[in-house]
Amino acid sequence: MGTGRSREDRSLSIVIPAYNEANRIGPSLRKIEAYVKGHPDFCEVIVVDDGSQDGTAQVIQSLAEAHPWVRLLRNPINTGKGAAVKLGVLSAHGGEIAFCDADLSVPIEELDQLLACLDGGYDIAIGSRVRTTPDKRVQRRVLRRLMASAFNLLVRALLVHRIVDTQCGLKAFKTAVALDLFSQQSISGFAFDVELLWRAQRSGYRIAEVPISWIEDAESRIRPWRDSWIMARDVVGLWWRERVIPACRRLGARVAQRQP
Repeated sequence: MGTGRSREDRSLSIVIPAYNEANRIGPSLRKIEAYVKGHPDFCEVIVVDDGSQDGTAQVIQSLAEAHPWVRLLRNPINTGKGAAVKLGVLSAHGGEIAFCDADLSVPIEELDQLLACLDGGYDIAIGSRVRTTPDKRVQRRVLRRLMASAFNLLVRALLVHRIVDTQCGLKAFKTAVALDLFSQQSISGFAFDVELLWRAQRSGYRIAEVPISWIEDAESRIRPWRDSWIMARDVVGLWWRERVIPACRRLGARVAQRQP
């Protein structure tokens, strides 16, 4: 496995899913613009409008006309965060691909740490709000923290091992790895991260979990109770389809072979 990027591959695509983000996407893209000015290897920002009804697409389109590094993709209806990120990733041109949330709860500057991990030989680097260090600030409501902890316990029990925060909204991938994983992705909602990381571990990809700063946005699109239930349902469904059913089939085949 290589330990760095070749010169021709030193380019980056950032994917941002956006649903009814007309008020926040402009300021977020201006922050990203300041970030990319210091990164000459930067490639593009792909904003995927996921069926917004508040003029999000129009805001992005006006920014794209002024900034050629901004690309707008549109889903005609709301399909879910996972489906929106998948569309952006599979349309990306960069030698490395990252995705982040439209509200930039994780400051975009934290991406440098993840890219450094890819330079060091990792295939995937993910932000973590749980593996904290004294220089990182993590601000979350108590309820969100408790529900996230319960969800992570479920995830670790069924699918993803050794990773304590699967849901942080900042992740980076080597492009070949991203295309492999996202092409297999089946979950369209918020639990898509779990599926990606489970498939990554099953494939033997090297994953770095990196402490980051994170400040919860008061206008977060997450609906704690409803979305937590849907995420848990999707995780259990993935476990059932990919682990339980194949195990039952193998058991049935062994039993059949033993029949006289």
